[in-house]
Amino acid sequence: MAYPLHMLQGVKYANLTTIRAAGDGLERPKWTQLAFNARLIHELGAWPATDVMPSGDTAAMLFAVLSGGPVGVGDAFEKLDRANIFKVALADGDLVKPDEPLMPLSASYLSQAQRTGAPIVAATFSRHGSHQTAYVLAFADDPSKGSTDFYLAPGDLGFNGPTAVFDPFSDTVAALGAGERITGKLGGPDAYAYRIVEPISASGIAVFGDIGKFVSMGRKRVTGYQELPHGARLNIAIAANETDITVAGYARSDVKSHAEGAVVASTEWNHETGMFEVKLRPLSGTAHQAVLDVVAK
Repeated sequence: MAYPLHMLQGVKYANLTTIRAAGDGLERPKWTQLAFNARLIHELGAWPATDVMPSGDTAAMLFAVLSGGPVGVGDAFEKLDRANIFKVALADGDLVKPDEPLMPLSASYLSQAQRTGAPIVAATFSRHGSHQTAYVLAFADDPSKGSTDFYLAPGDLGFNGPTAVFDPFSDTVAALGAGERITGKLGGPDAYAYRIVEPISASGIAVFGDIGKFVSMGRKRVTGYQELPHGARLNIAIAANETDITVAGYARSDVKSHAEGAVVASTEWNHETGMFEVKLRPLSGTAHQAVLDVVAK
């Protein structure tokens, strides 16, 4: 990997796009180094690049796409994990990534300096005008020890009002008031947790985007977002030969949906959790744009 002096040399080259942020192999012990190095690389105008990983390693695939650089898999062809690959890319190979690299929040710099053992909490974002979606990855510096609880305030992510928090791995949602904290536990042998955070609009709706993608509101999928008086409008890019797309979110009351450029196959709202899912079916096998409106009934 490059050292800081090599990274600083990069400012002399107008065509530099990526810098390796850690050594060979995207292994779990390298996450801390990758996340903290991403800050310097980002400030130098480049994207942090990870090394390759097995496509079946869900945690590594998640970390790589959140980092914003290339996502390289090192499998034999017959061992490629198609499901995981299409969680980071469209059918045409375009990566659905955030607008900036995954970088630790300020509190994690302090906890690392003080060696508290607290989980590292890092975040990145998708932005559509003034609308912001946050992707939060909390992970243990050392998966074998340290605290398994993490927390942060929505204000740490730039949100001042109520928010909806989605856990893609448990398929659960939580609605939080302005003063409530996002909390959870790190899970699995890799000791991490992932959350997608959306502001709840005045209409009582928060849209998480395409939950078939790790970066659900990434601008390669959701090309535009507009808040409506009673809901939200999404412009959605559909690649050639794509099948059904599931757009999910949170709503305080039941919703209805309408689409152009795609067929709404179903719209479901869970009155207990507030989570809704809209299944879209592309109109054709060619690449095209669709527009989806989700509004309160």
